[in-house]
Amino acid sequence: MIMPPRPSQTIDPPLADEQTHEDAIGGQIRELRKVKGLTLQEVADASGISVGYLSQIERNQSKLPIGVLKRISTTLGVQINWFFHGSDVP
Repeated sequence: MIMPPRPSQTIDPPLADEQTHEDAIGGQIRELRKVKGLTLQEVADASGISVGYLSQIERNQSKLPIGVLKRISTTLGVQINWFFHGSDVP
């Protein structure tokens, strides 16, 4: 018989590598945007999001749905998988 976890049991948080990779995407967006000479306003407008939201994404203070990442990657001229391979800035 399988017992449900007792309230006193805790569930481990995500692995540090997973958190680091997820958090790194915001920094990669910021770095790529700056290398390409684009402002927050330009990228936000072209991606259909607010400047404040893009700023929060770059600072890893907001969730980043895959659809929004796709629009940002298109605006920055990279494929979405660029953020997951650690590629050099194009």
